[in-house]
Amino acid sequence: LAVTCPRLTADLVRHGVMHNKTKILRFPEWIPDNLFPHFLRGVIDGDGYISVSKTGKCVGFCSGAPEFFHGLVKKIKDIYGIKLSIHETEEGNWTAQFTSMKDILFILNEMFRDASMIMSRKFVGYLNACILWRDKLRIPSKTRSDGVLISSFLSKKFANYLT
Repeated sequence: LAVTCPRLTADLVRHGVMHNKTKILRFPEWIPDNLFPHFLRGVIDGDGYISVSKTGKCVGFCSGAPEFFHGLVKKIKDIYGIKLSIHETEEGNWTAQFTSMKDILFILNEMFRDASMIMSRKFVGYLNACILWRDKLRIPSKTRSDGVLISSFLSKKFANYLT
């Protein structure tokens, strides 16, 4: 993306947009906890993945900015109590994965529960996780063991993705 209008460039900089942010991006500590699921969904949409199968599970994200990455991992642990599997690549990038099916379903539920905008291919991965793993986790068809309604995942606003 190239922005050539000086006024628009100045406005973007004033709002925190920066050139070549890959290694210098900082985690925005000011995000309120109630909006964090939407922020996390944006991170997963842009720099993450949701991949599920009967034998494998993979939900995670990557970043080349250590301050951003570690701030995000800390926020996930502070809010949800979920510890992630973390690895540094040879190139100096960082990856994090949710490792248990229960944690994956929980975090996906949090990310999509109140979503008004979704990336359909990520949402399809979420639906696949709900369907494929329900029996393994002994989740009744309408509820999770912790009382969260699975049917709430599939609210009317997502009906067009299910038909």
